[in-house]
Amino acid sequence: MKKRHVLLFILLLLSFNFTVAEAREGFTIQHYDIVLDVRDDHSILITETLDVAFQETLHGIYRTIPLRTHFDTWARINEIKLLSGHQFATSREGSDYKIRIGDPNAYSRAQETYVIQYRFHLGDDQLTDLDELYYNLIGTDWNTSIDGVTFRINMPHDFDSTPL
Repeated sequence: MKKRHVLLFILLLLSFNFTVAEAREGFTIQHYDIVLDVRDDHSILITETLDVAFQETLHGIYRTIPLRTHFDTWARINEIKLLSGHQFATSREGSDYKIRIGDPNAYSRAQETYVIQYRFHLGDDQLTDLDELYYNLIGTDWNTSIDGVTFRINMPHDFDSTPL
C-alpha cells in the first residue's frame, strides 16, 4: 500500500431479503463465502465459493461484477479461474463483467459448488496520504435468495486501525 495508514471501509449492501422462500432465478445460494486477498498494487485476489441448490433445470449461473468504482473510475478483472473445474465464459455488458458458469451442453446437478477466483484491479483511489478499500462483497445483481454469507479480508501488511 502507498502508506502504512490504511482506511478500511467495506460496503456490505445486502439489498435482498435473506428470508425469501422461493428463488426467482430457479436456484438458491445456500452459502456464499468470499475471501479478499488485498495486494500492494491496489488489486484484490478474490475467491468466491457458492453452494447452489437448483430448483429448476438450468445449465449453471451467471456472476455479474460491476466495473464502475465509487471513485467513478473503471476497474479491471483478469486471472479468472474456476477452481471447482466448471466451464465458464466471460463477457462485458455495459458497465458489468459477466461470468457464465456451467456447461452450455449439460444441465447442472441439483446441488453444485462453484469456486470462482479472479483479480479485481481497483485503479487509483485518488488519495495521497492513505489507501481506501471500498468493495461491495456481494454485488447487486443477484435475482435470488442467499441463505448465508461469510467473508475474510487478508491485508498485505499490518496497519493502524485507529479511526481517523
